[in-house]
Formats: sequence, C-alpha cells, structure tokens
Amino acid sequence: MKRFFFYIILKINKFLDSSLWLFKSWLVCVFSLFIFTYPANLTSVLQNKTNGVYEVVLKQIKNPFDKTINNNIPGWKHEAKRVFRVTVPIIAKIFRLNLLGITILELITNSVMVLYLLYFIFFYIKDKTISFLLTLALCFTPVMKMGLFDSYFTFECLILLICLICMLNKRHWVNVFLIPIACFVDERAYFSMICVMFFIFISTSSNKFLKVGFIGMGLLLSVLLRLLFKHKYGLELPSGEGTEVGFTPFMNIMKTPIHAVIPLFCSFEFFWLIIGYALYFLLLKKQYLHFAVFVILVIFTAISSCFVHDITRSMIYYFPLVLSSLFVLKDRFSVETTRRFALIMVFLCWMFPSILGITQGQYFWMSQNWKYLPIVKLPNMNTNN
Repeated sequence: MKRFFFYIILKINKFLDSSLWLFKSWLVCVFSLFIFTYPANLTSVLQNKTNGVYEVVLKQIKNPFDKTINNNIPGWKHEAKRVFRVTVPIIAKIFRLNLLGITILELITNSVMVLYLLYFIFFYIKDKTISFLLTLALCFTPVMKMGLFDSYFTFECLILLICLICMLNKRHWVNVFLIPIACFVDERAYFSMICVMFFIFISTSSNKFLKVGFIGMGLLLSVLLRLLFKHKYGLELPSGEGTEVGFTPFMNIMKTPIHAVIPLFCSFEFFWLIIGYALYFLLLKKQYLHFAVFVILVIFTAISSCFVHDITRSMIYYFPLVLSSLFVLKDRFSVETTRRFALIMVFLCWMFPSILGITQGQYFWMSQNWKYLPIVKLPNMNTNN
C-alpha cells in the first residue's frame, strides 16, 4: 500500500513540477468536474425544459426591481422567494444575457471558483500536491457540482467565490462592497459571511477585529440596501408554508431525524471528517472559545438547512467552515501523511453519490442521468415511516 501511495504521489509531483502547475491543476479539476457531473442546467435550457423560475428570471432581467414578479405564485415556492435576488438579473441586464447566456456564465463562474480554491488552499498549506488533491476531491462533492446541476439560477458558486475572495483579500475595505453582491444572490449568503468572519478571526493574528468589522459593515450595507429596495420599489418577501420551505419540511424531518443525516453528509461528504478532527484538535489545544463558536456554527447550519427540502444545497453555503477546518489542521500532520490522506479523499468523494435533499418522502439525487456518474444508481428510500 505504501508503494502504491508513493508511486501515485510521485507521478502527481512530476506532473505539478512546473511554473504552470496552477493552470494544469485547474484544467484537470475542471475536466474531472464536467466529466463526472451531468450538466443539468445547460441541458434544461438547451432542451427548453422550462420551469416557473425561468419566467420569473426573464421578468427580473427586464426590470430587476419589479415587485409583481411573484404575483399569483404561492409564497412557499422557490420562484416566489426571488424578489430580492437581483444580482444575477442585473448582471444579465447589463450584458444582455438570455437564459443560455446566464447558464454559461454560471458554468464559467463555477470554473473560476475552482481556480481560486486551488490558490486558496495552496496559500495556506504551501504544497502543490495537497492543494491539487483536495480541490480535485471537492470537485466530486456538491460544493463544486452545484454550478452544473443548478437549474434555478441560484448561483451558489458566485457566493462561494465571493467568500473565497473576502477570506484572501488584503484590501479588506473592498469586502464591504463585495458582500452585498453575494447577499442579493441568495439570502443564505448572510450566513455564509458569518462563517467567513469566523475564518478571518481564527486565521488572522493582527487587526482581526478590524478585518471582521469590514465583513460586518458589508452585511450591514446589505441590510440597508434591502430596506431601501423595500421602501423605494415596494419589494416584499412573501410568506408561506409548503412542502419545500419553512416549518413543514423541518417538522417532517424531525419526525425521523436520521433521514436528514444523509443529505447533510452529502453536502461536504468525507470532508466532514476534517471538520470533526478540527473540532477535536481545537479541544486538544485548549482553544475553547474557537471550539465553542465552531460547534455553534455547525449545529446552527445543520438545523437551518433542514428548513428547506434541498438540504444539501442549503448546507453548502456554509463551505467556509470546511476551509476553517483545513486552516486549523494545516500544521497538524507531515506533508507526506497529508498527501496520502488527500489522495484517499479523492477516491472516497469520487465513489460516493451526491444526494441533494428529500421531498415527498424520498431522497432525490443530483443527477437524473446516472450513466455520467461512476457508481450504480441506488434505490429511492421511502422516508414516510
């Protein structure tokens, strides 16, 4: 087994032994992502498989601040919740993009996020091989897959890209203006930024409160803009209960909590092992404050994700917690040990199927065409026990 690891890692090292290692790593990761993830969003648009969201988005492109876009739509449906999600429609309006153009933009954004993630991991871990392997492993998880599967123009990849930029950006005042862009993609970006604040707090040795404060200012600006749009344009987020959003799916899950475990696990898949060990390591180092805040964030994110039927999608907004875990453990093991672990992660995440959530008593999967995935389709599991 040691010979196997040594041989594979040696080949990877030779492949990355170049000034263009970042570009080469990015090409392999993006190629692997597109090969093993069925591009449902692009297919839906090309085959004109319209849904209610398409009509709403087209209305928003014409007038991003149209308060009537959710008229005659039940308040609990996804398209009714798009009232304040104006970032993508504004971008589409500026660049005159149709639905196909928006979809291509999302695929490009997802690919840029892969590149930025490669650089982010290398910035802190300082090893090309580990950075490549961990990013490749993440390409087989919903964190990276969502940009190809999303047929509702939710653009999680844009939010996560902005999170990465905010976590690395040395001009912290710029974050104040980037955060509203994310928050008007999806409201869950507010919680993503709280996770970013935690990362900055544990990773920064000087002026940490100032840097965290800039994130707080960005969140405050987002809230103020939201109030301005509500006052000036009459935008109002609808209320409503249903099978997809609110207490109804949460109470259904609470009847049999075990059925939330698989979608929650699928969000980060085996990277949950890194989160778990990071928590243990914080206790070992007696960093009780960091441990307590981390535990609270994990519990809060897990519970809040259960208020929607697509549990996995909701959980990936808290991806900065995975990056916080990597930072906590960056000096815990030797380079060789970490390389071997990263290689195992690639294999495990490649083999594990991705479940998006649970609805109408059944799990549903992230791909409707399993011939593009490296694993046999598992049967639906009824959850109405």
